Amino acid sequence: MLGVDLIGTWNCIRHEIAAFRAHGGGNIVNNASNAGLTGVPNMAPYAAAKAGVINLTMMVVIEHGPENIRCNAIAPGTIETPPVHRTKAEGFDFTIMAERAPLRRLGRPEEAGELVALAARSSPVMAKKKGRPKAPPDHSVIARLRNRSERRPIRRDGSDPCGTRPGNRRRSTRSG
Repeated sequence: MLGVDLIGTWNCIRHEIAAFRAHGGGNIVNNASNAGLTGVPNMAPYAAAKAGVINLTMMVVIEHGPENIRCNAIAPGTIETPPVHRTKAEGFDFTIMAERAPLRRLGRPEEAGELVALAARSSPVMAKKKGRPKAPPDHSVIARLRNRSERRPIRRDGSDPCGTRPGNRRRSTRSG
């Protein structure tokens, strides 16, 4: 999993950067996953690899943005692909995943392709701070996904009923 999803992505990026340098810039679109932002039970290697892809994407922006090389990551959700169909045939139920998706269904391959096209043609404008590039505006999609996954219920008085917000953690009474 790590070899294909993370190391394979890095190997591709190294060659893309070399080619884009020769042509004065370009745009890389990586395939990430919400699993890399939130984790998924029983899928630690996959989640770790996709978290690595997200961070690799950010580092390419930081290190190669001044060379007019942009890098974005998409996290399209579960897409109806042959591996998903095989997993369904083996008895895995995708109902819960579909119900949690914004459209209440699994995505289609052409929708993921449209997302790649959108990321590939987005604006190359980069904000600079202290001479180091920040992520381009279209990269903020990952940040928004991360923030959405971290939302917790909040009471009207501002307290956190789950005790999960920083500074509002429940204290354990257990010793040891």
